[in-house]
Amino acid sequence: MGLRAGLGLLWVVGAAALGCGSSAAEEAPLTLETACHALSQAECSAFLRCSPEHFSSRFASLDSCVLLRAGDCATRRAAPGSTVTPEQVRACAATRGAGCEQVLREQFGVNLPADPACVWQGTLPDGEACIDSSQCAAGTCSFFSNGGCGTCLTRADDSCFVGSECLPGSRCSAGLCVVAGKKGEACGQDQPCQPQLFCRASQCEELGEVGAPCGTADSGPCLADLFCNRVSGLCEHSTLASPDSSCGVQESGTNLLCPAGAQCRPDAESGSMRCVPSGLEGELCTADADCSPGLGCAEGSCVPLRADRCTASATLPSETYPARLPSVPQAVAGVFSAVLSAPRAVLVSFAGDSAVAPLAPFVEALGSSTYWAAATAEYGVAALTTAPPIVVNERPPSELTDAEIQTWLLDKLAHDARFPKNDGSTVYVVLYPPNVRISFPLSASDTGHSCVDFGGYHSSAVTEDGTNTPYAVLPQCAYASLTTTTAHELVEAATDPYPPSLSLTSAGYYSVDTPHYVWAMTAGGGELADLCDWQPWGAYRDAELGAAVARSWSNAAMARFHQPCVPARSATAYFNSVPRLDNSVTLRDAVGSRHTRGVSIRVGESRTVLVDLLSDAPTLGPWRVSAYDLDQFRSHGHTEPTLRFGFDKQSGVNGDVLEMTITVLKQDPNYLAEPFVLVSRRGHDTNVWLGVVGQP
Repeated sequence: MGLRAGLGLLWVVGAAALGCGSSAAEEAPLTLETACHALSQAECSAFLRCSPEHFSSRFASLDSCVLLRAGDCATRRAAPGSTVTPEQVRACAATRGAGCEQVLREQFGVNLPADPACVWQGTLPDGEACIDSSQCAAGTCSFFSNGGCGTCLTRADDSCFVGSECLPGSRCSAGLCVVAGKKGEACGQDQPCQPQLFCRASQCEELGEVGAPCGTADSGPCLADLFCNRVSGLCEHSTLASPDSSCGVQESGTNLLCPAGAQCRPDAESGSMRCVPSGLEGELCTADADCSPGLGCAEGSCVPLRADRCTASATLPSETYPARLPSVPQAVAGVFSAVLSAPRAVLVSFAGDSAVAPLAPFVEALGSSTYWAAATAEYGVAALTTAPPIVVNERPPSELTDAEIQTWLLDKLAHDARFPKNDGSTVYVVLYPPNVRISFPLSASDTGHSCVDFGGYHSSAVTEDGTNTPYAVLPQCAYASLTTTTAHELVEAATDPYPPSLSLTSAGYYSVDTPHYVWAMTAGGGELADLCDWQPWGAYRDAELGAAVARSWSNAAMARFHQPCVPARSATAYFNSVPRLDNSVTLRDAVGSRHTRGVSIRVGESRTVLVDLLSDAPTLGPWRVSAYDLDQFRSHGHTEPTLRFGFDKQSGVNGDVLEMTITVLKQDPNYLAEPFVLVSRRGHDTNVWLGVVGQP
């Protein structure tokens, strides 16, 4: 296994230290401080025993670990809502040290069931801000990234934004909690594997141990505390670097971790990664990892953990909902707003593909569903009808380009009588087997590949007589729900049947208005389902259809500051945090440079922006606000930041105005600007808003 059982002597010494001493000490009354010391001794010893190199990258010694964690334990137990007693802490300490599961869960973020003796329930209801799960009545404080404040919530296997919203043992996959498969069980489409397992050849297998092959199509990832050496092609332990030395992945393929009190950052001159001192108290930060041991990142600065760090200041909401109507993004169409007013779909598959059996009835039911009407009616699209499914007795090549698919489809339309006549309103939905890899031009200079860069797409072929032929291509990807992808592509094929690569005048709803263009760029496209695909609750299980589907953007709802991704979540107030952006900035994407609305800040400088907290109805309490540059948002805080954010406060209700200070650390080379995301969370409800920083 990657987590090791060595260093047993240290564990014995630690355990002996807890159990030995004078009789007076043994009879002393149990306090929270002594119980936390015992728990920290057990946890630190287990961390050191199971993963010594990662331990040494965070703590200078076993004693310093115990000292820091004991103080942290006492602070968390004193936080609002916590009812934990010293006896409960001592009972938890007695369970630590036997195995490495706790290290996997707490140090590497693996969503394993916790030991019942260490699960404590507090009194804070769902939606309240928290620093620890022991504050919450439901027993879970869910965090979006490492640091800051979380939100109390009840775990459930439903739609999800982060894994901690799902029941232990489940995974958050494409916006949905999915009960994960055990070792040897089936996996693949819609079915991920449990933590410490991966899917290969439709079966859950164990992650690679030390020395196992990795990094190839025939091998899998490594255990959580290991990394894959791309030079040797083997799973290895990381190595501890020296202070002020190079760090990260080296030319030899080895991975160097910085010692405690240092962090791995790019050198300003060479660009190479080096160990630099972690932030001291009061210094600027973007995440807890930026700060020295014993400190955390709160509102942009390294500070000691306080029990009341996440306690919201009491404010009364405005009774006008929303308190003000901000400038909102709107999907835009070409000159003629081309849509399919009476769309029809025909599902095409290949002989022997078992995935078509459940998909065909789904497609047939989709067009008359409440879901379809909510997603398309406001754009002038009627119910979707279907033609009989077609099974082609062929085996497609293992590698296909979009141009080859178009040629094949047009040939079928000309020579296979089973294919309905091309009338410009029929969408030919082609389902390809799992072993087919499809390439599609993302731009003039970039080609994407199925199940890596996209989970499906739609386009239009042109026949010899000039008739547009809408079609959708469905690869079968292990990470994506096939019904979600199908719904996504059919909604977009109906509302943007002839993509703008053919003609902007004939395009349907393909982009976002110029002042809010960053929304289209961030989504990887401005079509209606794209605008919701990356957002929290972008997918859900539809009770009427009995399957997972993709939500889609509603201009009408957003114009009234309601939930823009429809069908809307029932009985849920829509709340969000909207920055006031008053500059014209330049943003570059795959198709060129665009002028849009943002905030202008030079590299190395800062500016304070006002943020309006708005909701369309009363919420049960304040929501928590955090900000990330786009890459940090996508990685949940695990990439080098381009922006640093600080707030005068980070929570509030409808009508409150926050002050957000943005510092530009470096220019994002992909956009020549810095897109950012404001995340608003309260319990299971999470909403996002986009902005962009440009350089004058």
